[in-house]
Amino acid sequence: MPARAPIGLETAQERLERLNKPVFSPSTDLEVPTWMKLIEEEPEVAPEAPVEAEESDELPSWMRLVEEEEEELTELPSWMRLVDVEETSPIETVESSSPLDDDGLVKLPVGVEAFTYSQDDMSERDELFNPINDFVKSRYGIQAIENRSREEIVDTFLNNRRGVSAGNSIRAIAEVDWLMDAKKDPEKLLTAGKAYSIFEKMEGLTGEGVSWSEFGEGIKDYVGSVILDPVNLVGGFIGKAIGGTTVKASVMTAEKLAMKEVTKQLMAGASKEVAAKAGTKVLKQAAKVATTNATKEVAEFSAKMATDKGLKKVLTKESLKEIATVTAVDAVANGGFEYLYQRSLMDTNVQGEISTAAVGIAALSAMAMGTVQAGVVLKRGTSNTALITESVKKVPPKQIAKEMQDAIKAFVAKEPNSTTSWLKKVKAGDDITKGDTDFFIDVLLGIHKGEGENNLKGLAQIMQEGGYFFQKKTEDDKISNWIADFMKEELDQDDINGIMKAFGGKAKRKNTKITPETFGDSFASKMNASARSMNSVMQVAKKLDMDIRDMDMDTFMREALDLNLIDDAILRKDQFSKRGPIASNISEVQNKFIRSLVSHPSTSILNVLGYGAAAGLDISTDVILALYKGGKGTLQSVLGYSDAGFESTRAAKRLLLAAKDRVKLAFDPDMTHAAYVSALQNNTGSLDKLNRTLSGGVEISNTVDQMASLGKGAFIQDKADTVIGAVQRATFVNAQDSFTKSQEYIGQMTRQIRIVTGKSWNEFYNDPKAVKYMASVEYKQMEANAVAKTLTNTFSKSYKNRSKLGELAGFVEDARNIPGLGFMVPFGRFFNNTIDFGIKNTPILNIAAKATGKYKDVPIEEMVARGSVVTGLVYTMAQDENENRKAGLGLYDNVIDGQVVSQQYDYPISLFKAAARVVSYHMAGQEVPEEIITQIRKDFGGGGLSRNLTKTTGEIADFATAILKGEIDNAYEEGLNVVTEISAQAISGFIRPLEPIDTAFGLFMDIDQSPKDLKQINNRLNRTIAESFKYVDSFTDFLTTGEGMPLKQSSATGESNQQSTKNVGLRTVELTNTQRIMNLMGLDQWKLNAPLSKDKKRMIPEAVNEYQSQMYQSIEAWSTEKMKSMDFRNQSQEDLRIIWKKKMTEVKQLTKLRLVTRYDGTGTTLRQQYDIVSNPKFSTEEISQAMEELELGDNMGDLTAGQLMILETQLETADTIKLMRIDPRMF
Repeated sequence: MPARAPIGLETAQERLERLNKPVFSPSTDLEVPTWMKLIEEEPEVAPEAPVEAEESDELPSWMRLVEEEEEELTELPSWMRLVDVEETSPIETVESSSPLDDDGLVKLPVGVEAFTYSQDDMSERDELFNPINDFVKSRYGIQAIENRSREEIVDTFLNNRRGVSAGNSIRAIAEVDWLMDAKKDPEKLLTAGKAYSIFEKMEGLTGEGVSWSEFGEGIKDYVGSVILDPVNLVGGFIGKAIGGTTVKASVMTAEKLAMKEVTKQLMAGASKEVAAKAGTKVLKQAAKVATTNATKEVAEFSAKMATDKGLKKVLTKESLKEIATVTAVDAVANGGFEYLYQRSLMDTNVQGEISTAAVGIAALSAMAMGTVQAGVVLKRGTSNTALITESVKKVPPKQIAKEMQDAIKAFVAKEPNSTTSWLKKVKAGDDITKGDTDFFIDVLLGIHKGEGENNLKGLAQIMQEGGYFFQKKTEDDKISNWIADFMKEELDQDDINGIMKAFGGKAKRKNTKITPETFGDSFASKMNASARSMNSVMQVAKKLDMDIRDMDMDTFMREALDLNLIDDAILRKDQFSKRGPIASNISEVQNKFIRSLVSHPSTSILNVLGYGAAAGLDISTDVILALYKGGKGTLQSVLGYSDAGFESTRAAKRLLLAAKDRVKLAFDPDMTHAAYVSALQNNTGSLDKLNRTLSGGVEISNTVDQMASLGKGAFIQDKADTVIGAVQRATFVNAQDSFTKSQEYIGQMTRQIRIVTGKSWNEFYNDPKAVKYMASVEYKQMEANAVAKTLTNTFSKSYKNRSKLGELAGFVEDARNIPGLGFMVPFGRFFNNTIDFGIKNTPILNIAAKATGKYKDVPIEEMVARGSVVTGLVYTMAQDENENRKAGLGLYDNVIDGQVVSQQYDYPISLFKAAARVVSYHMAGQEVPEEIITQIRKDFGGGGLSRNLTKTTGEIADFATAILKGEIDNAYEEGLNVVTEISAQAISGFIRPLEPIDTAFGLFMDIDQSPKDLKQINNRLNRTIAESFKYVDSFTDFLTTGEGMPLKQSSATGESNQQSTKNVGLRTVELTNTQRIMNLMGLDQWKLNAPLSKDKKRMIPEAVNEYQSQMYQSIEAWSTEKMKSMDFRNQSQEDLRIIWKKKMTEVKQLTKLRLVTRYDGTGTTLRQQYDIVSNPKFSTEEISQAMEELELGDNMGDLTAGQLMILETQLETADTIKLMRIDPRMF
């Protein structure tokens, strides 16, 4: 910050003195201040003839921006005012008494006694209401007071104060951010102090003068602030983790162990192939152990829920640890926020010092939160959701062998000898050998001749009906290997003897014994090498209702028996097979970069909000669809179509019950999560997809081959992975991922069960026949549908396939794996999901897409219902958008409890906001500004995907251009720009998880966390370091004292304010009046900044920042005055733009005038720098070349005024000099 205030503005001390000093009459004298005298005055010389001097208050003509009629000047012209003053009487007096008492604390308004007034008095008494009104307007903006009653304004004020005093984290942090800015303006700080003082000295809720309605309103505000605090979620997550009261979701344990084994092998010098084989073995073993442990954990949780009732549930050791942890976390938070609250009272002169006793009492009040958590523990498990691993029991292996024996016996007894080669062989007295391929295929697939024929039930079918399902653990995992492992590990010699005996064979002949091991190995080898006739395959396909395609046996079995429809693992099977260690390690670093980038509380919260919006839209669609079907059924019944009417009515009932089930699941999240973990252990294969990505499409799963391809870099990658995993847990990435997936999968599967079977979740899985039904194609399809919807609503579905569009989608998704490109395009899968979401939920467009063949599995009535829900939602939002526009709110701005909040990054809410803004223009009969259309197109049409790419592509293009031109030095510079740009992005991405800690540190150390203008750091290395560590700048400022680093300025916002609440997913906005006016017109506020190219801005960063600062000061006062006028705000878009264009012509001239003197007096060279660089005749290359020729160095900011004049002359005459060098005869 500058040592002195910008021109035309008083210092904080000067302004405070003026406010406290009585004013008796204004001065009418006016002279041009010394800072505006560009030419030193000549010493006075006596005139040749006596001339009577005329006294004039008029500004010289050269300083007039607009010609005015001559008149007596008694005040500064409007264009010079930095703060406009409202029209008042000629002489306005300020209250003679100081607003502070003898102790320097803010006094209550005259005539008001402490603790004698309540909420109703605040709205009824002017002396109380006026300071509150001033504060609410200053704190939240005009939208908080316009068209609102006194009672509503007072309610907004009390919501603010009660929320902050109660320690609500969002309100408290937002208030600290606002006060950090208010401290720079004594008037704003005094306004806050007056309002704060009124709140602090109001009568308590239990006072005699407080009515019951006021008491109820106060209790509601305080309880709401405490209960709805995000810190409670933090305490809850930590409490459950420490108490061990819920089922853990340790999805990646097996893969982590495999990675360690691969690393161990590679570091010992083993080959890639040997390491991969060892890793695969460990992965399979670890997966089995993980399944066993998870199943055991689910069983223990189920037992606790069943036996621990009432207080007994609360008094368990685990529950007490959970409650104690939650209380401790809340105590720390309460004490911290109470400290911030008291410091804000000190900053506003309401309180003289921090009360440590009050801080301690606030910490002790966390006992109340412990009571709340006890209630959470009591409620846990009340939904009594069935846990699949508990209710659906697998058939014992011996019973599987017995069923196989019985099936073979029944088949052999009825089958003629000649129908199968192996049966003919057996009945002839020969044994089955390893060469009898048909036998092993028939044992697996069975023999299916048709209904009523002599069929042989295959082992695969028997196992699935017994609750055994193949789940692919590695890329090369095969169903034949899985069955072989089952034989070797679960069956004993008696079982094999029984199977051999069943078809008349022998387990031992001529010293050759068929053991479970030899039987399983022979089975696997024959199945993997088989090229058998497709006749049996056709029969199985018919039974499984599958299409036959040209595929090898293993692919068929994976598709037919597991229903992994277009498994994305197949598509990426060979993705890393040809990569060397360098490329593989770069890709792995990029993967960790992306995982680190999303490891932030704000990302976790936004993922939950995005999921909530998508799931809410689904539930609403089901309700509308149910109403439609119910009405349709009633009409059909009336018209005599009773059967059709019954079906429609039944479908409506099932949809409504499914919607009800989802609400019920949401109120018992721990039980729902346990059901999800249980389902993961006992599923038909589809659920494995949910373990490969995090919400938002961030891939977290690696194949063993990928691990092995890392070479000796695997050691570092393994250690880094451990750190990233810990960071993800600490920032609640894993918790939110488990929550959203568990809620969505169980909800979607419940819906599928309701629609297909008419049963509830519990009715279905508690049915003894459930285990056999789970082996059916119908069930597998239900499970696959539920998984697909879960991936869709958590924005993590893969859209790549073998179609042209699928290949394009695949390229976008896989860009994250391309070395270098992954840092710039990290979220391709999420982008693909947003495109699909937009199409599917846009009325008419979704039906058109279905007509072209997309969304084949979605009924047309569902698409219409979805479109109807979105239409109603957008129309409702558009009603508010019209008022938001008139208040000057931006495209994505919303008002929550009086506070303006940007929802630009809250997808899909941002999409609906944008649609509602467009509709609001049409509803008002206005044309949608082109800038609005451009912004929407950029945000939802690829701009978000390529934001970093676009930024870096410019650097790469400049580098390539310099190479082609042969400008080696310039190419070197541009190449460094590319390297530093990517490096800074990468390092900052890894450091981002530390931002919440840095923010908390800055808040409690009272460090201004407003964004700094890092471009003014001349040294490239230092600038790169600063940009790399931008997420921990409070620490760096504290360690380096933070001196000399100017704040970032914008022409529309002035100084950029700190935004600490973004750490909890809420981006509060303090709109300037310039922003509001630009929003009225739909203009892009960033285009108000210095109109220079990136390269030119880089040459004069200080001048650019100051130009934008002075531009803001030149326009903000005028904007403030205009926003007071409803006549102005009600002008048409066209007229507003005409007024704005005319005003900007004045403002740009004034800005340059102010740039001459800036804040440090005459002699500054910023205007000269700006004029040279902004001259369109001079390119950056020409300026740099001229500076080099004149030996002026490479930093224009270091040049004196004289040197800049020489530089400008050199540039102006360059063409002339070049002409002079040419022989005139050549012309």
